[in-house]
Amino acid sequence: MPWPQLWEAAAGLGKKGPGLDTATYLQLVDGAANRLPNPDPRAAIGLTVTLFVTDRPSLAATHLESLDRIIRRLAMLDGESQWEVTKRLGMKKDEAEGMLASIMADAVKLGLDDIPAPLLAMIGNMDFGEWKKPGDMPWAFYIGNAAHLAIADGFYHPRHPKPVHHVWRNYDTAKTIVEELKEELDKEGWKFNPDPILAGFKYVKPDIFDWSLAHTPKSTPGWVYEIKPYRLRKVAKIEAIMYAGVLISAGVLAYLGPSDADGIRGAMPAPNGWFMFESPMDGVITYRYLEAPREKIRERDRARGRVTAKPRYQEAVEASPAGAAIWSSAVLAILLELLEEAGWKLAFQ
Repeated sequence: MPWPQLWEAAAGLGKKGPGLDTATYLQLVDGAANRLPNPDPRAAIGLTVTLFVTDRPSLAATHLESLDRIIRRLAMLDGESQWEVTKRLGMKKDEAEGMLASIMADAVKLGLDDIPAPLLAMIGNMDFGEWKKPGDMPWAFYIGNAAHLAIADGFYHPRHPKPVHHVWRNYDTAKTIVEELKEELDKEGWKFNPDPILAGFKYVKPDIFDWSLAHTPKSTPGWVYEIKPYRLRKVAKIEAIMYAGVLISAGVLAYLGPSDADGIRGAMPAPNGWFMFESPMDGVITYRYLEAPREKIRERDRARGRVTAKPRYQEAVEASPAGAAIWSSAVLAILLELLEEAGWKLAFQ
């Protein structure tokens, strides 16, 4: 069943029950699904998320087991379904990416997912990255943003330097790209008059846009890449096509960058871990986050005279009655932080 119909069906169950003074059908079916040993993760998470969105409770310790089930089932879903669930919960796109990357990193540690050997081999003897999260930055945003910076700024850009290449990253809007590209082409004696429709695209930010005549004649001079956690590759492809369409509408010869280009497959240090990335299809770069062993992180922290701060609500999660059974207290704390930012009220600290 497509997600729009699944959400609609689940919401319908929440409108009535078998009696005036009893639970709704949604509450009854969700409870029954949670008692099954192996419920369909897509249907089960659809029920639980709809129950949360419908009731909109103040999140307390009593809700942690249900939120933990959401995380466990997210780890079992395909990327498009993961994306649908995070949108339904009201999460911001960039922060949802970081949370999903963290969920899958924990899934690897628990043996519920694996990283292909060729990707692991790219780490080699590389040391894991430093933890430099600003105090007020959401944990999930920090991980997702760090991945984009490592791949686009730290890996791709140095391999495509000026003057042959002109590379823009996801802090540059399509409007900025076209304006700066016009300046560069004017310097080189080209006449480029972008379409004024571009004024409406000031919030569109491709993760990587690389303009080079060296790309021709095999492809367009402009290459677009979208960076996402590996299960979101199809979502990334859709976004890359959209970004290319925006640039084309402004008069820029652009399309999806080839999947065999230099600089789109490798490994980079990540906050307390590593990012491994590759291009499974044109216009898409997908990454996996692998956290370093905890003892190694603590050893480095002692040497630096510091402690890597836990997510804001992690200690409250660990101290709750459900704490011992929680799949990942850190990821659940990240989820709570994102839900609070999305407007949910938290009834414990």
